[in-house]
Amino acid sequence: MAASAFASAFFTCSSLSSSRRSFLTAPHRLVPTDFCKVRLSHPKLEQRQLSHCVAFGPLALRSMSNSSSPSDIEDIIKSKNSENAVVIYSKTWCPYCSRVKSLFNEVKVKPYIVELDELDNEVEVQAALQRLTGQSSVPNVFIGNFINKI
Repeated sequence: MAASAFASAFFTCSSLSSSRRSFLTAPHRLVPTDFCKVRLSHPKLEQRQLSHCVAFGPLALRSMSNSSSPSDIEDIIKSKNSENAVVIYSKTWCPYCSRVKSLFNEVKVKPYIVELDELDNEVEVQAALQRLTGQSSVPNVFIGNFINKI
């Protein structure tokens, strides 16, 4: 795997309550992936014309070529799933994904979260997940193995 440069970015939102802000700014394992570059602006946020930033907490940005083959992406997914006890492939706007993430938070489990809609190669990663799991929707939850129909 090619060496990559990392940078940290911090986002805050002053209109959030302090408890919500502390949850969102706490260190979470959000999108430090080998899949691709992360987009810092999200089209759905721009459509809603939000005037503030979304609070994500520390977000590791990795630069990587978008020329990954489907089998490379599947290998990266398998690797992330084997390296982490719980992995959630999610989309930021999905209510089912939000609920699954909050369930893990309630039981004090910190899953490795990949927000597909923040990836430059979202379509390719989701297609690889579908080939691996047979499921085309999110959330995709792996606890050791794929958990279907959460």
